[in-house]
Amino acid sequence: MLSALQRWAEDEFRSVNGQIEYLLHDALRKAGRLPAKQSDDTNAANPADEQAE
Repeated sequence: MLSALQRWAEDEFRSVNGQIEYLLHDALRKAGRLPAKQSDDTNAANPADEQAE
């Protein structure tokens, strides 16, 4: 599992930890488990998330 995750992270230009964080965030968002947005500054660092929604 680790080697598959490492390859996936490399494909996405992320570290393994960054890839895990991305996957967890995406899963929480899809499950409706994230708190409501407090400000637009949250997505300013990750504009790709806005396009995916």
